[in-house]
Amino acid sequence: MIWTISYSRSSLGSFLSGKTKWVRASPAGQQTTARVCYDDRFLYVAFECKESEPQTIVNLVADNGGEVWRDDSVEVFADPGLKRRNVLHWIANSAGKQTPAQGWEVATQRTATGWTAEMALPLSGLLAQPGDMWGLNLCRTRPSRPQQEPEFSCWANLTGGFAQADKFGVLIFGEQKR
Repeated sequence: MIWTISYSRSSLGSFLSGKTKWVRASPAGQQTTARVCYDDRFLYVAFECKESEPQTIVNLVADNGGEVWRDDSVEVFADPGLKRRNVLHWIANSAGKQTPAQGWEVATQRTATGWTAEMALPLSGLLAQPGDMWGLNLCRTRPSRPQQEPEFSCWANLTGGFAQADKFGVLIFGEQKR
């Protein structure tokens, strides 16, 4: 999967899901839309997480730096330069708690149809330029609910855990639009 981003927002394709984090199957039952753009300072990622029962959204972790992946959460995995090692990783839960706890920004909001997350991930030292290619995976964890199994979905077509850099989608930085 290859996606070119520019200074304007680009929307990525459907998230895929399996019954467990380790089995690939079909489109996620609770769909997620992600948009990505960048400027000189940040890579911006926005998630819209649809939820058929928004009152069941789980956000038990109350501290930054905690195990936010146990809650309804979204994750960004980035592999600058497609090196397939030393992957960058950010996670936020539906309450806006984040891991790592510092160095980046996140804002979340509950909606009538689910929740949203907007991330500003620093590009300092990474020097992303038009034409640069990064590996990318955008992920969502939806913990189990009464009568429902957990759902782990992501943008890249993986056959195992979210952090398989060799199977990430490819993000190509586009030209600035004026």
